[in-house]
Amino acid sequence: LKPVLAQGRCWRLGSAGRWRPSRLGVTMQWLKRAGCCSSGTSDKEVAEEGGHPTHAFLDVEQGATPKSLRRDEVREAEDHYGEEVYELSGWQVREDIYGFAAVALVRDTYLLTIGKGNLPIRRFRLTWSLTLLFFNTMVQAFLVESIRKYVVSASVQHVQELYSAYEKDMYGDHVFHIDNVGFRGEVGQIASSEIFMKFQTDRKKELCQIPLSQPSFCFVILLVWAMTCACEIKAALVAIWKYSVVPTVSSMSRAIRRTDDDDVADSNTRYLVGVTNLIRTLIIVFTCLPQLAISVLLLWLGSRWLISTNDFSDLVLNAAALEFVINIKELSFRSMVSDRSKLDMQTTKILLSDRKEVATPTKYLGGLTWMLVSCLWVYTYMFHLQIAIPGYRFDVHTVCEEWVTKEFLR
Repeated sequence: LKPVLAQGRCWRLGSAGRWRPSRLGVTMQWLKRAGCCSSGTSDKEVAEEGGHPTHAFLDVEQGATPKSLRRDEVREAEDHYGEEVYELSGWQVREDIYGFAAVALVRDTYLLTIGKGNLPIRRFRLTWSLTLLFFNTMVQAFLVESIRKYVVSASVQHVQELYSAYEKDMYGDHVFHIDNVGFRGEVGQIASSEIFMKFQTDRKKELCQIPLSQPSFCFVILLVWAMTCACEIKAALVAIWKYSVVPTVSSMSRAIRRTDDDDVADSNTRYLVGVTNLIRTLIIVFTCLPQLAISVLLLWLGSRWLISTNDFSDLVLNAAALEFVINIKELSFRSMVSDRSKLDMQTTKILLSDRKEVATPTKYLGGLTWMLVSCLWVYTYMFHLQIAIPGYRFDVHTVCEEWVTKEFLR
């Protein structure tokens, strides 16, 4: 038996990439405690010969549990890296209508494949989840198109006409006309405050509340909206990545395990350990891509609407109103999904291949990347991409500065 112990055959490599005691290992541990045999081989010698140190044993007689074993491994990893290490059991699906559809698709097809449970209920929930998914997607798409058609178009047309008239009156004969855009002042001409002060009060108020007349305020409002959309875009991309790296299985009957560890009996949490190519494609196409597409469209459409809103109060209200389109998926989830289905979502996780997360600069500063991307988007859109006011010269701020201080800040 000594060569068997020395070769490390008392351990097996589990699916989670962790060494676990084999049946032979447990038996040998019992024999060693009974004094029937002794390996005579140290932990270091076993490790050098391709085995694993004896701290990987599951000592049943001493009452050791896999939980305490994992804590020991985390401590060893912290000693090795010199930083905090967290053990990640799995990736939690986001609780909204898209996540619900994905979970129902996985769990119900799994039970239908193995023929376990109340199959009519599973068929009904699967159908209901897909119905809610299509309903939510259609409502969001309809609202996006309606806002573009009935709200944004009118706002853009009004602010273009307002700015065109301003340019014509401010620069007189030194203007040129652009088809479908209006008048613009010639390059090199400077707006005169004296001419601006002759405008009627209502007209001055409208002009000075064009968001681009106050670039700093406009930048911050657009940045808040861009960060809101960035959260949704990030969530969609992360979901696509997580579902893409899940191992492929030949049948959904092998897709779910009750726990990430063969030696632990957990009656609640289910871990997704694999999916078929068909289910993976359905999840990505019908739950991830619609969320990503709607978020990108709302980022563009919302930026266009906000930058053409010539009232500061409406600017803030419009930014809040846009968010409700994004939140429809949470509203549908809270109001139309049963508590049992919500419980299924809370107890469903995707098994991670790398279960130890070490504190690194990338982990801590990863969110900063999205902040920088949001700032870059706002700057690029305001000064290069925006077509709400084509050819905007940023010449309203100068003449409005004195009047805004006098009227709004008194």
